[in-house]
Amino acid sequence: MSNELQQLQHSLLEWANSASTLGWLSTDNVDSLQQLSTATPSDLFNAENRPLVAALFGGTGVGKSTLLNRLAKDDIARASAARPTSTNITVYVHSSIAVDHLPDEFPMQRMQTAIHQNKRYQSVMWLDMPDFDSVEAGHRDLVTQWLPHIDLLVYVVSPERYKDDQGWRLLLEHGAKHAWVFVINHWDKGDERQRADFSQLLNNAGFDQPHIFCTDSSGDPNAVDEFSELETTIDSLADAQLVSQLEKRGVVKRVEQLASQASSMQSQLGTSEQLQLCKSHWQQLWSTASTELITASDYKAQLIAEQFIEPETSLLSYLPWRKATESAEPATSSEPKALADDLFFSHANTAIDRFVQQSSAAGLPYAALHRHLSPLKSQWRESLPAVVNKALAKSLALPGDRWQRVLYRVLGWLATLLPLIALAWVAYRVVVIFQTSGSNPDNYLGSNFAVHSAMLIGVAWFIPWFLRLRTKPSRQAAALRGLRQGLQQSVDKIDIDCQQAIESFSAERDQLANNLSDVVAGQGSFDDATLPASLKRMLMNSA
Repeated sequence: MSNELQQLQHSLLEWANSASTLGWLSTDNVDSLQQLSTATPSDLFNAENRPLVAALFGGTGVGKSTLLNRLAKDDIARASAARPTSTNITVYVHSSIAVDHLPDEFPMQRMQTAIHQNKRYQSVMWLDMPDFDSVEAGHRDLVTQWLPHIDLLVYVVSPERYKDDQGWRLLLEHGAKHAWVFVINHWDKGDERQRADFSQLLNNAGFDQPHIFCTDSSGDPNAVDEFSELETTIDSLADAQLVSQLEKRGVVKRVEQLASQASSMQSQLGTSEQLQLCKSHWQQLWSTASTELITASDYKAQLIAEQFIEPETSLLSYLPWRKATESAEPATSSEPKALADDLFFSHANTAIDRFVQQSSAAGLPYAALHRHLSPLKSQWRESLPAVVNKALAKSLALPGDRWQRVLYRVLGWLATLLPLIALAWVAYRVVVIFQTSGSNPDNYLGSNFAVHSAMLIGVAWFIPWFLRLRTKPSRQAAALRGLRQGLQQSVDKIDIDCQQAIESFSAERDQLANNLSDVVAGQGSFDDATLPASLKRMLMNSA
């Protein structure tokens, strides 16, 4: 099962690194996963039937070393009355047991081994742990390094120090991963009220009827305590099947810890409800921001459109000498790109940044959402001016509305056809009068005919020309319409691009969540009900 634990941690690390690279998690999550140990007591041994690894754990001066010497019936652990503190790991192990695989990171200079021939502890490897409450951080680090390799923790306290804060913090953090036996040492200085209080504290921590043994450390051979019961209880655990069950349970609890951490990381991805609110929030925010953006840009569009005003057309403009000095082409020297300027993009970018910040405050990861939306800013600077130019060019190519353009073309045709028709009629009358003037002297061409003919031709040309002049579609109006259309298309494109980015953000979140579910799915479980009643009393109820 240790391999399964290592594989799970490896898979979670791969997932967390990927999610961190994409901005969904902080590097703290990766560091936290890496710090979780996947070691088990079996990793210390090559033998299939390994011993029970039991450790004496407690604060300074509670008598752990004295208790180990009493168990061993020998002075194997240093116990000093002047300075009662343990600084090293003392290993008390039977000569038949080979500790084959001590981790490389273990400080070997702080480990002393006592080999014995005591058959009673042939299946138990005892550890005397450093004082976890020492001011030296190295002591706590050494305890933490060894904890994953321990099956049974014998938590040693004294009547005066059974409420130690540091001991309780470690108990609550690691309690579910080990079996626990509790010893109130120096019982010659305690009473039953302290035992009852300690038992109530353990009940509150999750232990149901915990094993609490009171031992005397006065050295009085006639003192009555529960040391023999402690030995018997530990002897009962030194069974290969129970040791195997304890290890399996410890691995499952660490798998559950990894799964709990995975659940915590998944919560950082945001929920489906948060993503839906995110999409709705964008629509509300951009509805307001786009209106403000269009309003702020409309005055600028009018100024740009004024550059497309055509010069006044009059009869004088048709004179040859006027055409030689004046151009009838409209002035179009300004660049329409000015509509999508720095102020325009600044307004749009501010709306995007505000949306990302508000979404982050609502529980969505800032870095991931920013990664999806931020590249759009540079893309818009490249693409939106072309959107405006295209709309402007299209509008200028088709100025006015459809019926206005049709009327303008019809009047142009009439301005040409009506004078030609009038001229043809005048020519016809000239020919007719010329043919009949020989037989009828009254038929002749006079000045009245010439005047009337000129007036007819002039009126036939002037009226459609004048009407055409007045109905000509305005290039200024066409330019303003095109600029406004381009502005609206730009605003719509920003909206569409952001919605697509949010959808991509949402799809990426769903993919990461599904991948994480696949990683933690199908992990093993352990039913404490299968254990003996005596052993169940040593286990913390993690529920």
